[in-house]
Amino acid sequence: MRDNLIFDWIPESNEEKCEEVLTKFIADEMGLTEIVNLERVHRMGRHVAGKHRPIVAKFSSFKQKETVRRAAPRTLKGKPFGVNEQFPKEITERRKILIPHLKAAKRQQKKAFLKVDKLYINDRLFIPDDGASGETLTQTARNGDRNMNFPTNARTSSKR
Repeated sequence: MRDNLIFDWIPESNEEKCEEVLTKFIADEMGLTEIVNLERVHRMGRHVAGKHRPIVAKFSSFKQKETVRRAAPRTLKGKPFGVNEQFPKEITERRKILIPHLKAAKRQQKKAFLKVDKLYINDRLFIPDDGASGETLTQTARNGDRNMNFPTNARTSSKR
């Protein structure tokens, strides 16, 4: 899965060839005209009328995958399409737990981002508590912010 990306909301037709559809999408919508070598391209799940199944693409090199992934936010801004990395099920489940905390931190205008299955808020690793202690911790960030209020049942670490 290291070299895979998932492309969302690309229209689907009955007689399509996924590799051609994706190559055209990358060129037309993302403006990446250099040759992209794909090993495997397919739609996920079963066909349901009126819905667009995501496309999974395995790139021939990590470098090409990263070029496409990094271009996505800039080239697809304001468009309905999405490009995301594909992770194993375990990591996807951990990310789902962290996303509400990520959104809460961003609403508070804190610097927050996910890196694989780890959430960083104001350059500090955020670890949701398993519910044992049930307390809210206030930590000092590297930037000196002494009023970092994290959601209940959370702890932080300075390890990266």
